[in-house]
Amino acid sequence: MCNKNETRKSLIKAGLSLFSQKGFHAVGINEIVKLSDIPKGSFYNYFASKEVFVSEVLKTAALLNRKTIAETGGSEDEVRLIISLLKEAVEKVEPEQAHSGLLFANNAGTLSQTSDALRNSLSVYIEESLATIRLLLTRAQEKGSIRADLSVDQITTFFWDSWQGALLRAQVEQSAQPLHQVIEFVFEEFVYRTSIR
Repeated sequence: MCNKNETRKSLIKAGLSLFSQKGFHAVGINEIVKLSDIPKGSFYNYFASKEVFVSEVLKTAALLNRKTIAETGGSEDEVRLIISLLKEAVEKVEPEQAHSGLLFANNAGTLSQTSDALRNSLSVYIEESLATIRLLLTRAQEKGSIRADLSVDQITTFFWDSWQGALLRAQVEQSAQPLHQVIEFVFEEFVYRTSIR
């Protein structure tokens, strides 16, 4: 029998998967506990409400993004590392059209209007998601290997907005091509430009 901590982790893992695939409003507690293989009544032993649960799912996703930062180490080519991380994410999208990268795209609109607490959780998720790229681009800019006429924050924000739009297009078109296009343009062309043409 699973201990309390393992059961809690199982519920969060189920929420991460289901919210990424279907969105917050389309997923009920019944579906979450069924995927976790626990009785419905047990859910409230771990989370006071669905809103609290969603906040914990977002926090877990943010921690996973932070773990990625720790694993980047000292790369000789930071931009190549970013491309590698993004292509790894795309590989998860192509076969199943659902993974943790879609968590934000599928839920941001509805959750940001649900409560201040969830809007704050989304803000934390965004910052953690961008931290890896911001860190790597800062290293690259300090080495002089990428453009210096724009700040790292400007480039990172431009990427984030492009990536989220591409995730939505990927779902509509049932194709990962929009994601490949963002990777190619932002990190194989845009960051290397030394001046505005």
